[in-house]
Amino acid sequence: MKAKVLGIFFLVCFLFTCCTPKVYFTKDIRNRIESANISLNDIQYYNDRKVILRRELESGYTKVQSGKVKLENGRYINYIILGSKTPGICTNSFTDKLNIAFESGQGTSLTFGLSPETGNFSRYQIFALQWTGQIGKIEYDGETYYIQQKGSGAQLMIKKKVLNKIDVEKRRMKGVRIE
Repeated sequence: MKAKVLGIFFLVCFLFTCCTPKVYFTKDIRNRIESANISLNDIQYYNDRKVILRRELESGYTKVQSGKVKLENGRYINYIILGSKTPGICTNSFTDKLNIAFESGQGTSLTFGLSPETGNFSRYQIFALQWTGQIGKIEYDGETYYIQQKGSGAQLMIKKKVLNKIDVEKRRMKGVRIE
């Protein structure tokens, strides 16, 4: 009986800690954060959906630094999978873009920014060097990869509690009495 109660307690604690509400990282939120002098590098970012990076390997090519290699239709394919809600950090920021790294290493950042192509000027979504339909060509870890269709609209999120850290100066008026 005690084990069952203890198990339920740990399950409830786990659910409360892992289900922290997240909000989409938008232009307005970025402005609020920067106006509060909080560095964009000090914020934990998350992607909102699964992103699959894919590239074909030349036959006999053995240099695979990360991901999985599968044989498909006589070709070797290298996949790197970024799961939904994976934590990342900002490695570089620009006026309308952020480079976010979800793993360590040189050249392992994905670019997110305000997208004029989709008409979404508010939320930060994944960028590519070139888009063909919903397949995006990027440079990742020194190689050319293609963002697969499901991940083409991936957007950045942050924990809602980051917004609570923004200092708001306020005071209460005491009032003035006639003497």
